[in-house]
Amino acid sequence: GEDMMIWAGMDTGRIAVFSEASGVTKRVVIAAKEKGDLDDHRIYWLGRSPVYADHVWSMDENGEVVCWDARTYKTVGRHAGPGVFTKSAVVVAPKPAGSCICVYGAGRRGSPGSHTVPAELGVAKKKVRSTSTGPNAKGKACTESRLPDTVTPRCTFCTYSESDALPPRELWIGRSDNIVQVLRLRAEDASTFELDKCGTVVLPDAVLCMCNVQNKEIWVGSIGFIFRLDVGNRTQINKFTAHGPRGSISCMINTETTKEVWSAGDGGSLCIWAERTGRLESELLASEDDKIDSLYSGVPGQVWSGTFNGVILVWDLRTRRILQRISDTSMGSIRCFATAPESSRVWSGSRSRALCAWGVPECEDDPISYIQGNDESTEDTEDDSTKRRGKKRLKFW
Repeated sequence: GEDMMIWAGMDTGRIAVFSEASGVTKRVVIAAKEKGDLDDHRIYWLGRSPVYADHVWSMDENGEVVCWDARTYKTVGRHAGPGVFTKSAVVVAPKPAGSCICVYGAGRRGSPGSHTVPAELGVAKKKVRSTSTGPNAKGKACTESRLPDTVTPRCTFCTYSESDALPPRELWIGRSDNIVQVLRLRAEDASTFELDKCGTVVLPDAVLCMCNVQNKEIWVGSIGFIFRLDVGNRTQINKFTAHGPRGSISCMINTETTKEVWSAGDGGSLCIWAERTGRLESELLASEDDKIDSLYSGVPGQVWSGTFNGVILVWDLRTRRILQRISDTSMGSIRCFATAPESSRVWSGSRSRALCAWGVPECEDDPISYIQGNDESTEDTEDDSTKRRGKKRLKFW
């Protein structure tokens, strides 16, 4: 709908769904199938379904995967976990190799359109050669649509024709028993969710974090090493030392615009690697003796890092310099970040159960919204001495 929702996984096996705009909680759901000790079902991963827009996937520390209907907040299906401590997961969803269709939904007046432009717009069509690069698209004719001068499109995105075979959608799960388990999506629709085990990769040490690189490689962070795994044949490409011989690699992200992988160590260091070669390009010290618990690249041109002691650093992606330092030790460990499309702020989640929204790109030291548990909803009023400019602190659940 018009109100974007953010899903937040909690230590107690619950998932809170709240409004990105207002911070008001819409629903709290319980992921555990058995209503036992919910502390044994901490939610470590949340992600959108790669094939069904109204579904959200969650994974708890036991490796159990649950598919949720984002409209009704009900369970669509679940896949039982191995019962081994599981903290990281990545979705592998390569694009189809067939023809690409540009669907109107930023373009300019009268620009090429789509097979799916409504007929009532009076769109003229003509045959053109396909510009797709897939193996099945060579020499293939497609349709170019041209909008009338009275119509100005607002946005465009790409989809694929129904005749194109979708490549396998997979969920790679990293476990503490040195195993990366590969699950393949067998079926998913409005009422069905089924995953099949289709492979494993055994590593020398526990999996601490993972990163999807262009749907072609999975980078795995362990103790003192990063392993590069090939998605196609599920084998190890190579490995290299990182963050010291026994340093734990806490998190990794892929920055697609610069084609780099950023990794964080428990000693406060950041390493930047070339995604194609695995070569170390730069090493940065974010904060001495303060473990980096989270990395986020959802803001164009920036990387956000959160530390164990409640420090947020905003980095310039290209110059690798710190743009802003935000420190609030009362928040505790900064575990995760999220933002909505075209939003002007970033949400952070911390160990203290606080959810804070930070302005972008100013990154002001006071959050726009502040949310924490076990309190009644309150809202600050404008104060001439603090000049908060209408910012509000909200508390709920």
